[in-house]
Amino acid sequence: MKIFIYKCMIVFFLFFILFQITIGATIREIKKQVYFLSSEENVIAIKKKIREEISSANKRDRYLDVQDAQLIKEFFNKIKSELK
Repeated sequence: MKIFIYKCMIVFFLFFILFQITIGATIREIKKQVYFLSSEENVIAIKKKIREEISSANKRDRYLDVQDAQLIKEFFNKIKSELK
């Protein structure tokens, strides 16, 4: 019985190490990126970038290319016909 407990503890320990090396590292990296994006400095920088992009888009005559506009129009027409 004592040997079984030791074997179980070794297997559990090896499984824990393997988990931390593979999945744990990925989770830590994702947490780090989320924290980086949610910091107040980055939120302000992202808002500033969005405002700049919107103001530059407002200065243009056309928002979309002719082909893009045509594709969107066809898509909306299909949706409209399905809703009837």
